[in-house]
Amino acid sequence: LGRGGGGGGGGGGDGLARYLEVSLELFIDLMAQLPTRRFFHAVLADSQLLARSRDSPHAASERGRLFGRLCTLLRDYDKFAVDDHSGAAVPDAEQRAAACERLLSLQRLAFEVDSLKPFALAHLSSLDSPPALRAHFASLPPAALAALCERAGLVRSAADGEALGTSGLLSLLIETFAKVPSQREAIGAMPLYPDESTPWDEALVPPPPDREGAASLGGSAPLALPKLNLQFLTLHDYLLRNFALFRLEATHEIKEDVQDAVRRLAPRPAPGGEGVTFAGWARMALPLDDFKLFKVGRPRLGELAPSEVRAEAIVSTRGCRADVAAEWSGLRRHDVVFLLSVSGPPASGAPAAAPFPVACGLASLRGAEGVQVSDE
Repeated sequence: LGRGGGGGGGGGGDGLARYLEVSLELFIDLMAQLPTRRFFHAVLADSQLLARSRDSPHAASERGRLFGRLCTLLRDYDKFAVDDHSGAAVPDAEQRAAACERLLSLQRLAFEVDSLKPFALAHLSSLDSPPALRAHFASLPPAALAALCERAGLVRSAADGEALGTSGLLSLLIETFAKVPSQREAIGAMPLYPDESTPWDEALVPPPPDREGAASLGGSAPLALPKLNLQFLTLHDYLLRNFALFRLEATHEIKEDVQDAVRRLAPRPAPGGEGVTFAGWARMALPLDDFKLFKVGRPRLGELAPSEVRAEAIVSTRGCRADVAAEWSGLRRHDVVFLLSVSGPPASGAPAAAPFPVACGLASLRGAEGVQVSDE
């Protein structure tokens, strides 16, 4: 898991990477249904798979992007707020209380170690992040850290802990004691509209396979997507899966529209090297005559993103056909538009297998909702 299939160009590395991805897909299916979850959850915890994958070089490589996405999906199901045996949903308050109790038990063990007294006396809210846990425990000798993990029930023996090494033990501590945002918090942190990275992430929004690709994959390529099975963990799980799939379906449609418009515009770098010119024309895409950003609202209490961002975008329909100009004039309040920053393909040419943003010079993509439309 740490080094195999980490980016080797040979068929052996690709085969091992695909084996890891298919195995993770199986583990996700086992964790996503109560009849198998109540038995497999203990096996997953004992294997320390999620902790080992946290610092895996393969997960951090370009070839391992799908592997990392699958690990994230498996981690979401591992932390899902449901009782494995009764199937009852666990309220957020009970989940937070259980997390605080686990961290308090670690503080009690750390109180017996002189170098960990600051950790034992600190407030819980300052300790439940991965950087804080690393800062407190990274300075411990490997033997002392392994003994602490053994007493905390994270490893079977101190010898097994020392075999994992300091980085492995730190990953195990983070996986067990770091704060996990609730599903509601994760959904609240999602952008309302896709940006320039999500639509072209093939681990989330796969491209339609050609005949050769479909024959080679046989329709069995794993994807980091939730599945609509006959069984769900809770009603909230059912709604989350439908929300994720609906969001990606809408993202795929936006991706197709953006690609079609940018290809028709045919952006090219300006002759002087500054700016961009458009050699083509698209019905529903116009260059901006002017753009002014005049308000960035402060984040609301407990949030990080701005509460609102207001800007003025000016386009000219001069030179457009009458029917096209009428469509642009028909924009109303609450209509959704997308703002693109395009520089054109590189001067040296993009590789044949380059993703669309690189091939066409798409630098940024932002969605916006109209609050006022005026015609001069």
